[in-house]
Amino acid sequence: MLRTPADAGRRVPLHGWAGLAIVLGAEALLFGGDRVVAEWFTPIVWTGYVLFIDALVARLTGRSYLTTARSELVLVALVSIAGWWLFEWYNAPRFWRGGGDADGIWWQYHGVEPNLFLRRVGYDWAFATIFPALFLTAAVLRATVFSRCRVRPWAPSRRFLVATLVIGVVAAALP
Repeated sequence: MLRTPADAGRRVPLHGWAGLAIVLGAEALLFGGDRVVAEWFTPIVWTGYVLFIDALVARLTGRSYLTTARSELVLVALVSIAGWWLFEWYNAPRFWRGGGDADGIWWQYHGVEPNLFLRRVGYDWAFATIFPALFLTAAVLRATVFSRCRVRPWAPSRRFLVATLVIGVVAAALP
């Protein structure tokens, strides 16, 4: 996803400023007691962060999920949703029963939308932002903090890739 600094843009794209405004606006509304923002805070702020960090990646590298790699963004978002639903499935037996069964679970949702359809929209929206945010943050760090670090590319064999895929599927099916 990265290009050389010579390919990078000179200014932060407009969607970065919009993302920053979303994050700051959501924070202000949350502290002001806005119930809608409080209920939808996670997907709103993660979306703002993705917009902001994507613009930084565009500024630093010349590439962007939103401007030059849209199909990659869709794929990463879909994998993010699936991955996070897998985590939810792992927690399902205790998580969804609540009460004492939920003791020891790493996270719990509070103040969730009572409408199941809207709740699912909120979960999918929030889950769709996580992997893109992680990969974009890594791209910014690679272009700045770790820009002088050189790592020799590793090309694993097809046999190794297939073996790790099979092991991963088995491990995911048997939490």
